[in-house]
Amino acid sequence: MTAPGRMLVVPEALVAAAAALDAIADQVQTAAQVHLPTLRLLPAGHEEVSTGVTGFHSIVVDSFETATASGVAELRQAAATLRTQAAAYAEQDAVSGAAIGRLL
Repeated sequence: MTAPGRMLVVPEALVAAAAALDAIADQVQTAAQVHLPTLRLLPAGHEEVSTGVTGFHSIVVDSFETATASGVAELRQAAATLRTQAAAYAEQDAVSGAAIGRLL
């Protein structure tokens, strides 16, 4: 158990979490590539209502596509940050361990 006011960091857990975030990003990206094209509609007719509804629907689909890409990018950035932090913790552990080893 960790003492109050202290934190235990396991770099391997951070790397595993990063891999999980990358897997989620891959799943979202794949789903978007497969399903986003099916959301594009052609107007049912050439009258004002059909073209207006289809135009509005296209705006929503464009917004969803942008948000999906942004979400995937954020997941990948979070994963990269976790890997960077894991490496920093592991490096600091090695430095601290070497210093303690010299004292013993």
